[in-house]
Amino acid sequence: MTEDSTAPTGSVLYADASEATPTSGAFFTPVPQGWAQAVAEPDYMRLASDYLEARGATLEAFLAAGGEVVADASRIDRSHRREPALVWWFYKPGTADHMIADHGHPFHRVRYLGGDAPALHERRFNQPRDSGVHVYFVRHPEAPWPEIAADPSYGLIISEGETRALAGAEHGLQVISLTGVDCWHRKGERELHPDLAGIEWRGRLVYVAFDSDIATKPRVGQAFDGLAAALKQHGADVYHMRLPAAPDGAKQGLDDYLKRWGVDAFHALRQSPETTPAMSDADLFSPNIRAHEEYSVAELLGRPVAPVEELVPGWIERGIPNFIAGPGGVNKSRLALQWGLCLNAGANVPGAPAGSLTPQKAPLLYCSAEDDANEIARRTQAICGALKLQKPTQGQFVICRGVDTALVVMKESGGVEARPFYFELLERLNAIPGHKVVVLDSAYDFVRFAGHAKIDEDSVNFFIKVVLQSVCDRGNCTLVIPWHPSQAGSERKSMDGWSVAWQNAPRRRLALSAVKDVPDTYELSVVKRNHGAPVDPLRLRYHEGALMPVAALPDDGKLEEARQAVVREAIACAKANVPLNRSRRHSDTVFKKVEEAIGRRPSKNEVNDWLADAVRNGELSCLDGAKGRKAGYYPPSSAHELAREAYGASVKRS
Repeated sequence: MTEDSTAPTGSVLYADASEATPTSGAFFTPVPQGWAQAVAEPDYMRLASDYLEARGATLEAFLAAGGEVVADASRIDRSHRREPALVWWFYKPGTADHMIADHGHPFHRVRYLGGDAPALHERRFNQPRDSGVHVYFVRHPEAPWPEIAADPSYGLIISEGETRALAGAEHGLQVISLTGVDCWHRKGERELHPDLAGIEWRGRLVYVAFDSDIATKPRVGQAFDGLAAALKQHGADVYHMRLPAAPDGAKQGLDDYLKRWGVDAFHALRQSPETTPAMSDADLFSPNIRAHEEYSVAELLGRPVAPVEELVPGWIERGIPNFIAGPGGVNKSRLALQWGLCLNAGANVPGAPAGSLTPQKAPLLYCSAEDDANEIARRTQAICGALKLQKPTQGQFVICRGVDTALVVMKESGGVEARPFYFELLERLNAIPGHKVVVLDSAYDFVRFAGHAKIDEDSVNFFIKVVLQSVCDRGNCTLVIPWHPSQAGSERKSMDGWSVAWQNAPRRRLALSAVKDVPDTYELSVVKRNHGAPVDPLRLRYHEGALMPVAALPDDGKLEEARQAVVREAIACAKANVPLNRSRRHSDTVFKKVEEAIGRRPSKNEVNDWLADAVRNGELSCLDGAKGRKAGYYPPSSAHELAREAYGASVKRS
């Protein structure tokens, strides 16, 4: 085995085939003849040879690795086009055994040979439908995979595309190729693909060399972040190898680079400042911490000031994490869902200041870690029905109950470990165009605290100001997050607790609390609004599945009937010399009369509000207590006379 003199200590990036490779007969086994039932003609073999040689590989190496050239790819699978193609068969590392696709047949992909300018929307590469994902390990004398997989002293290169692996092997490099930048995991999972899980990663040098367009495609950069994080969790030392674009500015892959510049230039690039260690989990978020900016006083005084951007006027600020704090059972999740559905439909949000802004529209991504699909469906249907929202053409629900949804693990003193769901969430967000509204229900399901990090100010600050803000910045979204304060905080109107950072770090924090003695009624208030004037509290009542402002509830006549019942009872009590008094407990008869009218027992506050309305309407008079006069509510025409009689009656009773 020959060690690369330019590789970092402990790394073997390429090997001498004469020492490391078994005999050709033992290592290579031809593809079973007749599988494709398609015979390549000399013209197609020439096309294949030209294509491969232009990328630093050879037709001989391709065929020796188990590849085929076919005249009609549709003879292999009906989903392929009727065109000549290269067929890349995927084998288990170091064996002649095919990797098996999800549909049960040997896994393969084809590269059509119809030229480099396919018709619009036509793919150059293709694989059968429902065949899943596999990782390509090239069968080549320079790549003894069982030995490489078991020995972490071998350095590995991860690239994208089968041709890159073949070209790398031709230059003595050990290259693993992904069929797409996101194909390091199975769909719906964020752990390393089983094809990669059998490799000993701990202590291994890994160079990820994606195509040069990673510099202009944020989604490719996020795929790299996810892959690097997964490899680092398995103990690998991961480096980002930045391939430059071609001299004419075109995209350049590993095979193109090796063909154009050779393997010595590749190793020089590997050791250059352009190749950097994959960021640590803490550094992963640092691009989202904006560099400081400097302005003179004169510049700021002359700067045009734009208004604060809000998705829900007064309540939800655009582009930041917004917290809805409250104890359990006050419908925090329902309110967050209701706002998200209104924004998703471009409809007015109940309770937002009328005419302040035109209704905003933003696709909804609702991540539920607490409720199942049935409960979310019940709430969604009830809210849309109550608010008469039109059937949407956008919006997604991600039901995560029973799934690890932690974006990060927060450690004490601001230490952080990125988790797979962070990258999955960003991947979902960047697949949706425009600005989004994202509900994470609820806060503690999307962060895991180690030790005492939950009450550590550095850790909480980092989670809210850096991790959550990075989701907003990198995913082009606004976050709405229900949050449960401490028990002591729940008992205070400020809804705080655990750590001072929980109340200071969010720039927008709302509080939702139950109104005492008033069933199904809640008060929404702003306890922190860094940008903007204070907003008056808003009373909401649960009505037909939605939270409606009390002032906007439909009047079905029952409330007026209840108010009239209170007025009648107040007059009857005054005439009986026991007037109702706001400061004393009301007669139980009052509550029974109202319950008969509206079907529920009212609270004392509701009765007092109706009495105050009656005074404003001139139906009752409210007299203060004085010598010879008893305080209370009286009919206006005889208020003073009845007040004196009530006073005399109370003197006699005493």
